[in-house]
Amino acid sequence: MDVKIIGVDFSVQAISMAVVTFGRGEQRVAACERVPLDGNGEWPGLAEALARIQETVDFRDALCVVSFPDDDIFYRIISMPFSDRKKIAKVIAYELEPLLPFALEDAIIDFQPAAASRLSDSGTDFFVAAAFKPRLREFIGKLNALGLEPEIITSRAFAAVSVLSAYKDNGIFADGDPRRLTVGGFAGGGVRFVHTMMTGNADQIRPKAVADTLNHILIADEERQASDFHPGTVFLTDILYRIPGMKETVAPAPGISVGPLDMAGLAGLAPAGSAAAVNGEAGGCEIALCLALLKRVSRPVINFRKDELAVTGKWRQYSNVMVRTGLIAALVMAIGLFGFYYDLKTGRDRIAAVDARMAAIFRESFPDVPLVDEPLVQMRMEFDRLKGKSGLPAEMSRKAYCIDILNDISRFVPPDNDVIIEKLSIGPDDVILSGSTDSFNAVDALKSEFGKSVFLSKIDISSATMSKVDKRVSFKLRLELQ
Repeated sequence: MDVKIIGVDFSVQAISMAVVTFGRGEQRVAACERVPLDGNGEWPGLAEALARIQETVDFRDALCVVSFPDDDIFYRIISMPFSDRKKIAKVIAYELEPLLPFALEDAIIDFQPAAASRLSDSGTDFFVAAAFKPRLREFIGKLNALGLEPEIITSRAFAAVSVLSAYKDNGIFADGDPRRLTVGGFAGGGVRFVHTMMTGNADQIRPKAVADTLNHILIADEERQASDFHPGTVFLTDILYRIPGMKETVAPAPGISVGPLDMAGLAGLAPAGSAAAVNGEAGGCEIALCLALLKRVSRPVINFRKDELAVTGKWRQYSNVMVRTGLIAALVMAIGLFGFYYDLKTGRDRIAAVDARMAAIFRESFPDVPLVDEPLVQMRMEFDRLKGKSGLPAEMSRKAYCIDILNDISRFVPPDNDVIIEKLSIGPDDVILSGSTDSFNAVDALKSEFGKSVFLSKIDISSATMSKVDKRVSFKLRLELQ
């Protein structure tokens, strides 16, 4: 079965969505959508866009990865004298507290090691991101209202840079709007830095402002790490790359190329529709594709879906499955109980029918006798009473009846002997048997075999003569009953 991942990217100007499916040795883009935001940050049209995507691909069971707007994320790089994550988790909040623009108890913090060309003198560098918890809770509530339950809520810039590091050795990611620019660097398979800087309050993005901001960030990084970081490419999002003169102005140094953030091409995603839709020419879904690829590239990720928000999220994510499972279990149990009671009732009805039939037979047989006990027991008692009153002959009370005697005679006649029984007379005390056979030894064999019967006590050969005509022996046996 295909694995489906939906990436939902929230930028200042728009929300973009991309659904990527993985299976049967192929990964492809199943759908892309882009919805503009209004000036108040509301999400008009997002529900309709989600409905359009679901017409193309059913993502109800898809893993959901969502970016938190960069405006609401606080970034820092902090050096620690140790690298144990458990120790860092205990102290990093206190290191970050003086720098936060909000109270520590209102912060959701996550961190990942920063890729560096050398070890810092003060220890290991960690990339730290913090979000305002009430804002994040409100954000999750709005997503849940639309039927989205994200497993990962991350920094859009960090996610893009982290995914790029899986496909390129080094480089720079840049995205922005007329007021700010977000830049991230990667090298050595990890995120090196992510910075968001104000560029002014212009009505449009100016290539010169983007180039200056990018150069300032690179100079600051070089001074901080004193390293030899030489990015090969600057990857610009669709909104930047389309600005006239941006490609020629942004290149920070000779030998560094500038190109679009073509995640479909870098990841080798097979398009579900037109190449324009996949590459983001029409939809600008490149960061949404990065989010959808984040779980597949096995790179560190900043995830704000943790602590009490993660517990709530997991319950919301699987509550429908748990409720459905509980209902199915209750239904199976109800069907089982119904079947048990049905079988019980059916069995009782059958028993009642048999009892009624026995009572009817008893009343037909003994119309003058009232039924006061179980019909079968009372019928046996009435038979015994009538048998005692009738004065029947003694042979009617014997244990061996004709059928038993005939059965033993047929069983004990040797099958290999030529024996023809011509006459059989059963009396109260004995059985007279006559017939013919081929030899006197056969007559002796009959006597011996009949002696094995439990109903016969004594066997006498009354006569045995051979005919002169056919040389057969005519015999007569008297068999006394027990």
